[in-house]
Amino acid sequence: MHWEHTATAAAAMTTLLAGALLVGGPSAGIAQRPEPEHAPGATPSVTPTPEPGETPARDPIRFRIVSAPDTWNTDLGDITDASGWDPGEPNSINRPWRRATDAVLDDMARRKPRFVLVAGDLVQGRWDEDADGYGTFGSIATLAGRERAVRRAARTYYGHWRAQFARHDLATYPALGDHELGDNWWDTADARALAPAFRDAWARAFTLRRRRPRFIHAMHPPARTQHAATAYAFRSGPVLVVTIDPFHARADGTIHAEVVRSQLRWLDRVLRRAAADASVRFVVVHGHVPVLTTSRSTFSSELRLNDGASSPFWRTLEKHGVDVYLAGEMHAVSTAHHGGVEQIVHGASLRYWRFNYLTIAVSASELRLSLRVAPISRRTEHRRLWQSTGHRPPASLRVGRFRVAGSMRIAADGGASDRRGLLRLRP
Repeated sequence: MHWEHTATAAAAMTTLLAGALLVGGPSAGIAQRPEPEHAPGATPSVTPTPEPGETPARDPIRFRIVSAPDTWNTDLGDITDASGWDPGEPNSINRPWRRATDAVLDDMARRKPRFVLVAGDLVQGRWDEDADGYGTFGSIATLAGRERAVRRAARTYYGHWRAQFARHDLATYPALGDHELGDNWWDTADARALAPAFRDAWARAFTLRRRRPRFIHAMHPPARTQHAATAYAFRSGPVLVVTIDPFHARADGTIHAEVVRSQLRWLDRVLRRAAADASVRFVVVHGHVPVLTTSRSTFSSELRLNDGASSPFWRTLEKHGVDVYLAGEMHAVSTAHHGGVEQIVHGASLRYWRFNYLTIAVSASELRLSLRVAPISRRTEHRRLWQSTGHRPPASLRVGRFRVAGSMRIAADGGASDRRGLLRLRP
């Protein structure tokens, strides 16, 4: 982070805020709390050692974070116990996909991260469709039927997604992407009417408990606001991580890529208190859509946040000295910066030709970022993995060897340096 305040003022404010938790209210501070119950292996037992792309510095690495947007952007899971599945019908998981996803998660696990950030598009999510007429998740003849199908599919696919990471002892902190809202085809009244069901199904999988306290994360927008259960923040050592929900339903029901109103006010409070807390050395924000212009995309609808660098959201990041904003959506890698804030767009679905993810090594003085990339080879083009929609990935694929394809540093006092490979700034 990069603010200017005196040591005396910082110490006074830190004392004032010590022990407080930000729970969507005004009298809040930034305190550390245990990782959520669903986060296995949240604190590694050994200190990570530097890897290629993480050039050793004066201070050692305290822990490592992985960022992997768009993992998997495909509905993966065993649907044979779904109420509408009949013997002989296809499944949406198979041996090649298990091997491919295990290869990726094995590589992530070898980095020994404290946790994994996934900025949206965990799934395909078009669960209100039934391209083959199987009725796997029930009839979609009515709006109520489509809502039931969404909730049933969410339990299957989010459950499988969480179990995959848990088997590799990887704690996850996901964000909402457009595919978690049924994909960005919100031009019909029915699609807009289903958005609350999609949002609630995601929250029940990742941010809500059945018992009290209802919210897994202490820091979230005020209860009963639109993004209360889909935006959240948490502390891990000297790092504050903020997850935003970039999709806002306006009063007329239309959905726009914007961070406004109650979520923006909450974000401003969280970042203002972090800026006043000397123990917060770095702030990482992640959300599904890029804000600044990107130079590359692959098979993407290229969603971007409305108004870009002039948006209230980006101006808020600049005002409070956020270090980096991590985004996905483009299925390609590009970097940009504006007003002292770095934007790194990365991540990809396994259905495309290359998969990438980012590691962030945290030390006392800097974040050391390293981009890992692996080629994807398709074994067949004519056979496809079943999805409720007609848009289906190859049924067989293979993940090649991962290599470091880019690196950079972000200092605690502001400024990026030592940009290499795919993390260099490009016109």
